Amino acid sequence: MMARHPVPPPWTMWLGILVLIATAVPTAYTRPQSTPGAGPKELTLAPGEWKQLANGRRVFLEMVGPSLEHLPAVAFRVKARPAVVWDVIKEFVSYPMWIKGVSRTETYSKAGPDIFVEFQIKHWLIGTINYSVKHTYPWPEVSWGTFVLDEDRVSDLESASGLWRTFPVPGDPEATDVLYAAQIVPKKGAARLFRKRIGKAGLKSATKWLTREAESRAKPNLR
Repeated sequence: MMARHPVPPPWTMWLGILVLIATAVPTAYTRPQSTPGAGPKELTLAPGEWKQLANGRRVFLEMVGPSLEHLPAVAFRVKARPAVVWDVIKEFVSYPMWIKGVSRTETYSKAGPDIFVEFQIKHWLIGTINYSVKHTYPWPEVSWGTFVLDEDRVSDLESASGLWRTFPVPGDPEATDVLYAAQIVPKKGAARLFRKRIGKAGLKSATKWLTREAESRAKPNLR
């Protein structure tokens, strides 16, 4: 009599398929590393989106840059001057305290407006990711800054690039409109499989921690 093997429950079958898909991504594939441009000189939104911004809500959009074809982005308003906003953006040492999932940062080189920072990210789904980024933040000379993966160092990412850009708010010198765009591509595994979801979560997170920290510093200066 032929022995019968137990049929695994449906959820274990789907889990196995998910793992196979995640690990089947060819590791030899490489995506060309993009260098982001400065972004748009003006923030162009629909009337309804401007209303969202004024009411403290975020606006998701897609930015087309000179070297990045389609870059997910988010626009939001911060009740703080641009100088305060940029001070917060460049305070990498505080990122582990401010941003959920960032477990460690280390600035390993500086040269003029270029700041090189190593990051460690920990997430319950994707595990631990280490990568290094070159940030070019020439504020106050210009109102934008870009970042790109440092390919001279070993990284768990295939590519990473993006930008920050600040815009004055007409009639309100104590407020700043912020544009943040970023695209991160993990090399393999579950992180690569869920990269779009992770990217959207990163855009949402930026609107929270930057707004919170910048507005907290600006409050003592407001009358």
